[in-house]
Amino acid sequence: MDFKCERCPFSTSKQHLLSLHVKAAHDKIKDFMCDQCQFSTSYKKCLETHIKVVHMEIKNFKCQQCEYCTYRKSDLLRHVKVVHDKVKDFQCHFCQYSTSEKKKLELHLKEVHYEIKDLKCEMCDYSTSIKSRLRLHIKEVHDKIKDVNCPFCQYSTSRKSHLQLHIKGVHFKIKDYKCDHCEREFSQKRYLQQHVKAIHDKVKDFKCDECDYSTSWQRSMKLHQRTDHQDKKLKCQFCDFSAYNQNELNFHFDDKHQTIDYLIA
Repeated sequence: MDFKCERCPFSTSKQHLLSLHVKAAHDKIKDFMCDQCQFSTSYKKCLETHIKVVHMEIKNFKCQQCEYCTYRKSDLLRHVKVVHDKVKDFQCHFCQYSTSEKKKLELHLKEVHYEIKDLKCEMCDYSTSIKSRLRLHIKEVHDKIKDVNCPFCQYSTSRKSHLQLHIKGVHFKIKDYKCDHCEREFSQKRYLQQHVKAIHDKVKDFKCDECDYSTSWQRSMKLHQRTDHQDKKLKCQFCDFSAYNQNELNFHFDDKHQTIDYLIA
């Protein structure tokens, strides 16, 4: 006999599993709380795992090929498959995308090909099909939390992957993406692609709506619009001059009105 949820397509053969599903997925009740931090969950097993991994730091399964270790055997097997064996046995039928995990292929199909983005941000128009992406979007764009810090400098970011790229390129000076047209080398693939597009292919796909100016770089377009078309908001109190920013206004004052302070004094 199947027990079906009245609020979604979920079904199970056991009554207590249905009750747990309703409690966690729909009622959002998290009555198992960690006494060492603010973590809470709907499941006792999840709390036990959290304490074991986060606070006791128990990781009994170790990789024999690198320093990776984990508390779950399934995670270790997946790590070896993905990182060392580089097996990607789940292939998309619509494009060349492949992955080692069925879940990632399902998310790829849902977001890229079926264009289903059912998770919406309450503060802007952003939408996605992946919960972790929505959480990261809110953290990065709206909360502006940068809690991942570089150990070598004052750089901080919202993403661990961004920190790894920063350390690789800025501090370790590793540039493993080489241009086929010149001697330039880059630490990231996207930097190489931008370089080839702008310098060698001469593609200028950022076009100004108010004049004929075009450029290969988004930052150049923003600078152009700010300096050539944006209203100057800062007015000089001694003449008709206006500036885009305080530094420009200060420079103008020092250059044209230095004697005013002396006269007033």
